[in-house]
Amino acid sequence: MSTRYPAYIVFLFLLMVYCAATINRNMAWKDEATLWQDVAVKSPKNPRGHNNLGNAYKGDDRIEDALHKYQTALKLDPYHAGAHNNVGLIYKERGLLDEAIAEYREALKHTPFPIDLQAIHRNLGEVLGRKGLVEETIAEYEEVVRLDQNDGDSWYNLGVLYSQKGLWDKAANAFLEALRIKPDDAEAQAGLNKALYLKQLQR
Repeated sequence: MSTRYPAYIVFLFLLMVYCAATINRNMAWKDEATLWQDVAVKSPKNPRGHNNLGNAYKGDDRIEDALHKYQTALKLDPYHAGAHNNVGLIYKERGLLDEAIAEYREALKHTPFPIDLQAIHRNLGEVLGRKGLVEETIAEYEEVVRLDQNDGDSWYNLGVLYSQKGLWDKAANAFLEALRIKPDDAEAQAGLNKALYLKQLQR
């Protein structure tokens, strides 16, 4: 005669197994860094795990560790746009502007996602601006607002850049767009007033 265990005993056993697995997983994932360390150890050839671990290290201000992880991701996948962008961010923070530009341009070649493109163009525009390359900087911010018409900061930056070139019509339009998104932006309003005034003087 076979023994039939009550259903609740089977349920309790399964519940205990599930709880034990959950506790072990939660211990491994007690913070973002340990979560992605776990992924990187278990899937050492997965570039995403190394890139995300780099992000966690960067968030903890472990910049050298972050850079090492991004570079590991790129050894595994030289076309990993996120890792190129992240290396670019570290180079920018260190003042290595040419190296940052090279990384951002590599990232732009390989990212398939428009939202990532927007962020990378903005990052590249910032670094080009720091090098004083006005025409190239304008091209990057123009691409940003093409991808997102509601990026008020990029519209403002375009207004400033157009003003530097004496393109008062374009500057006024850019400042107007910035004010459309953020009507109380005093700097954009001042830029608009200046652009309209100088535009009148050109006539």
